[in-house]
Amino acid sequence: MADAFKIAMKHKKTRAHVVVDCANGVGGQKLRELVKYLPSAAQGGVDIKIVNDNTSKPELLNEDVS
Repeated sequence: MADAFKIAMKHKKTRAHVVVDCANGVGGQKLRELVKYLPSAAQGGVDIKIVNDNTSKPELLNEDVS
Protein backbone atom coordinates (compact mmCIF):
# COMPACT_ATOMS: atom_id res chain seq x y z
CA MET A 1 0.00 0.00 0.00
CA ALA A 2 2.80 2.39 0.86
CA ASP A 3 4.44 1.86 -2.54
CA ALA A 4 1.15 2.51 -4.36
CA PHE A 5 0.66 5.70 -2.34
CA LYS A 6 4.16 6.91 -3.25
CA ILE A 7 3.46 6.32 -6.94
CA ALA A 8 0.07 8.10 -6.76
CA MET A 9 1.64 11.12 -5.04
CA LYS A 10 4.78 11.24 -7.19
CA HIS A 11 4.13 14.60 -8.92
CA LYS A 12 1.59 16.05 -6.51
CA LYS A 13 2.05 18.74 -3.85
CA THR A 14 0.12 18.86 -0.59
CA ARG A 15 -0.64 21.94 1.48
CA ALA A 16 -2.34 20.56 4.56
CA HIS A 17 -2.44 17.54 6.80
CA VAL A 18 -5.05 14.81 7.03
CA VAL A 19 -6.73 14.03 10.35
CA VAL A 20 -7.88 10.43 10.78
CA ASP A 21 -10.26 9.66 13.66
CA CYS A 22 -9.65 6.00 14.47
CA ALA A 23 -12.61 5.70 16.89
CA ASN A 24 -10.34 4.06 19.49
CA GLY A 25 -10.31 0.89 17.41
CA VAL A 26 -7.54 -1.30 16.04
CA GLY A 27 -7.38 0.76 12.85
CA GLY A 28 -5.33 3.34 14.74
CA GLN A 29 -2.60 0.81 15.47
CA LYS A 30 -2.53 -0.33 11.86
CA LEU A 31 -2.45 3.22 10.52
CA ARG A 32 0.46 4.13 12.84
CA GLU A 33 2.38 1.20 11.37
CA LEU A 34 1.56 2.21 7.78
CA VAL A 35 2.55 5.86 8.36
CA LYS A 36 6.11 4.67 9.10
CA TYR A 37 6.41 3.69 5.43
CA LEU A 38 4.77 6.76 3.89
CA PRO A 39 6.64 9.93 2.91
CA SER A 40 5.89 13.09 4.88
CA ALA A 41 4.60 16.23 3.16
CA ALA A 42 8.18 17.53 3.01
CA GLN A 43 9.13 14.35 1.15
CA GLY A 44 6.28 14.63 -1.35
CA GLY A 45 3.62 12.78 0.62
CA VAL A 46 1.10 13.96 3.16
CA ASP A 47 1.23 14.53 6.91
CA ILE A 48 -1.26 12.30 8.71
CA LYS A 49 -2.49 13.18 12.20
CA ILE A 50 -4.05 10.24 14.02
CA VAL A 51 -6.62 10.94 16.75
CA ASN A 52 -8.69 8.69 19.03
CA ASP A 53 -6.35 5.71 18.81
CA ASN A 54 -6.56 4.43 22.41
CA THR A 55 -7.13 0.67 22.37
CA SER A 56 -6.15 -0.02 25.98
CA LYS A 57 -9.73 0.54 27.19
CA PRO A 58 -12.33 -1.37 25.13
CA GLU A 59 -15.16 0.75 26.58
CA LEU A 60 -13.80 3.76 24.64
CA LEU A 61 -14.50 2.18 21.24
CA ASN A 62 -16.37 4.76 19.11
CA GLU A 63 -16.50 7.29 21.98
CA ASP A 64 -16.46 10.95 20.86
CA VAL A 65 -16.03 10.01 17.24
CA SER A 66 -16.06 13.11 15.09
